[in-house]
Amino acid sequence: GINTITIAEAGWRMMSVPAGGGTLADLLAEIWTQGATGASTTIGSPNVFTYDEANQTWAGVTDLNVAPAAGTGLLVYVFDSFRNTYDNGTTFPITLTMNTLTEDTTDATVAPSLTAGDWFLSANSYSLDVDIDSAVTFGSEWNQTIYIWDASAGTWASRTVDPATQTGIGDIVDGMVSPYQSFFIQAAAATTQLVVERPKGRGHLRGAAFYKSTGESDSDVPSIVFTASGDYGSDKTYVTFADEAETGKDKRDASKLVPFGERERMQMMSYVPANPGATDGHAAGIGEALSIQNLPLYHEEELTVPMDVLPMRPEGNGAYAFDAQDVELSWDAASMAKAGLHGYLIDHETGATISLRDQDTYSFVTSSGGRLLTAGEHVYPSPSTTRFSLTFTRSEMGTSTEAPGGATAELPTQLTLEQNYPNPFNPSTQIRFALPQSESVTLEVFDVTGRRVATLLDGTRLNAGWHDVAFDASNLGSGTYVYRLQSAGTTQTRTMVLVR
Repeated sequence: GINTITIAEAGWRMMSVPAGGGTLADLLAEIWTQGATGASTTIGSPNVFTYDEANQTWAGVTDLNVAPAAGTGLLVYVFDSFRNTYDNGTTFPITLTMNTLTEDTTDATVAPSLTAGDWFLSANSYSLDVDIDSAVTFGSEWNQTIYIWDASAGTWASRTVDPATQTGIGDIVDGMVSPYQSFFIQAAAATTQLVVERPKGRGHLRGAAFYKSTGESDSDVPSIVFTASGDYGSDKTYVTFADEAETGKDKRDASKLVPFGERERMQMMSYVPANPGATDGHAAGIGEALSIQNLPLYHEEELTVPMDVLPMRPEGNGAYAFDAQDVELSWDAASMAKAGLHGYLIDHETGATISLRDQDTYSFVTSSGGRLLTAGEHVYPSPSTTRFSLTFTRSEMGTSTEAPGGATAELPTQLTLEQNYPNPFNPSTQIRFALPQSESVTLEVFDVTGRRVATLLDGTRLNAGWHDVAFDASNLGSGTYVYRLQSAGTTQTRTMVLVR
């Protein structure tokens, strides 16, 4: 019925006060509560919290006999031992019942007083699923990303939304928020109001069972999903591409939030580049940690994204140690070609450079000895360096053709010689160029005195499209080198730096 909420296991739960009202004591009567008037006991620390927007922190509820406004978000810790265990021996799942509940027939409108960067805990206060892609009126003052606590996985799930197309991408499949589920959203500017429309026929009437993520996407936005798997589980990070995206943080980037509770967990995140124009992973600098990073689809310069994979073991008081273990990193290589993207994964520890088009997995061993402090942090703190960098390039293109792997790409409209990657390099790098039609190509490398040190292509006839040529400088010394591309009477040159 419309007055029930189902809890499957112990742990932290984010829920909401249902539309129609009722006291917290009534809502939470079936579970153990403490530290508040009207709780199972007034002794101990509170296990029921609301979010204090003014101070941007969780605040323990001291009186459960109050009836908060419909849609008020709650954080509740559900203990292994709860009241009915002592009464009649029942076990999980627990069903919470609001005897006084009547279904609300109006939209939920809130008017918090926030400034840019502040967090707000909103909620689905209805007995139907809310389609977050279409039911939430974000407005210009809100970031277009929501965050839900996935209790079964012990981590946050996020989804970034395009209000114009009413589609989204991330861990919250189809954008459906379960009945009586609360969610975080961040202000992009001084806020006036947030509206969550009452479900009108979409979804289904049910006793709410809290959200579980599946890690899939239903959006047509070009995107690459990276998954890291090891002994401590798995985690995902998303890189999406859109016309209006920015190289710094924008409204569709999703912050990487610190999870509730301390346990062994795999965490993967990208970072906003502190210096977006840098072409080297470390020179790009480390900005805010993200679970979804939105990048410009069309860009003339190479985009560099710092990234980390961290198997984390708790040491107490919000401190985590990094453990050494075997990890497999995977992604969908076909999605790179489909989006017309070229990209590389750079392992700064081993020096490996992996094409995101030619491979779809990379296995490595993480290093032990690092440490991360998360106490008091809402978003993961940024490190001074990262082990990995991602690089992406994409050019304006013309006529359609067939790309490697059978995906549809576009023919270049002119001869183009791109900057090698990585650069500086040691000892190998990739040189990428584009041909508008089938032509004979010569590609040579010279030192600064003009002496030719390598011929990579010598009048070789190649098809129209994008081409990658590997250059191994193992037999050369440190210094600046010039590489030259000649085709159909046209010559282009660039420089690169070998660092030993």
